[in-house]
Amino acid sequence: MLDFIYPSPLQFAESIPAWAGMGDGIRAFKDQEYVTALHEFDMLANQGDADAQFFIGSMYQQGEGVVRNFETALPWLEKAAKQNHHGALNALGVIYAMDENKNRDYTKSEKCFVTAAKKEIPEAHYNLALLLANGLGTKKSLKQAAKYFQRAADKGISAAQHKMGNLYEEGQVVDTDLNAALDWYLKSADQGYAQAQLDLGLLYHKGKGVEEDNKIALHWLGLAAKQNVLTAQTVAANIYDNGLGVPKDRLKAFHWFSQAAEQGDENAQFALGRKYDKGEGVPQDFILAYVWFNLAGSQGIKDAGKEREALLKTMTPHQVEQAQELSRDYFQRYVVKPHVNP
Repeated sequence: MLDFIYPSPLQFAESIPAWAGMGDGIRAFKDQEYVTALHEFDMLANQGDADAQFFIGSMYQQGEGVVRNFETALPWLEKAAKQNHHGALNALGVIYAMDENKNRDYTKSEKCFVTAAKKEIPEAHYNLALLLANGLGTKKSLKQAAKYFQRAADKGISAAQHKMGNLYEEGQVVDTDLNAALDWYLKSADQGYAQAQLDLGLLYHKGKGVEEDNKIALHWLGLAAKQNVLTAQTVAANIYDNGLGVPKDRLKAFHWFSQAAEQGDENAQFALGRKYDKGEGVPQDFILAYVWFNLAGSQGIKDAGKEREALLKTMTPHQVEQAQELSRDYFQRYVVKPHVNP
């Protein structure tokens, strides 16, 4: 899933002159008094004010104070874009790129991002780079994409900084430079960008370009794991479970295995079954062990079936009945509809 981005409309508020009449609406928006803000913007937007049209379109696009609705956002952003409002052009490009319904049009999206990028909108630089990197609406060119990622990264866009880290780590377009990768990941991770926190943690975990240090790795992996990044959760769980460079901590291992299992990860589900079976980091519970082995087995973990069958020798018929009933519930929650972070 491509992470196209758009700024908050407040980023454009400072450039709106005081005489434009937007002050009351902007103050209400900042105070999260969205009904008042929408009322103020609506009056000006219907008079043709591009800034007000942009604010209304952005509110519906991002779901701020209203139910998120691209169909409602689109005409307002189109009106503002026709007046060459560069924020609206970028926002409109995102809708054309992201809308899964009739409005998806990568060619239109590329045109919007190109125009907004000429106005030096860093989010548009990043979004245009995504199109170029994936050949959407334009000829694929990772070399051109890298230039736009660089421009967005230099302006502090955390997602672009992460992409630059990827390029330097993998040696794509640019020569492999793990020091540069580390620097870009750090800049992005310091802004709270979860994928950069993950990749930074993995560099320290693997000792790639830096001295292996799982204490530092766990700091960054933990931050990413708290943002539901599945890989960060499973790696952190394994570090604690095996005492890799840190003291073993079965309680923390169990916690992160649980988080990953609930996101649908079959290996974490298998690990969780073993934790309940042996009582590691959690009170022994054969019913829950059976349930997690059942889920892991349904997703292709062969040993899970063997572990589940072995449990049957120690369980009463009533416990088996409870476990099977709970398995059906957990299967719907953690296999059919796993909450996996893209």
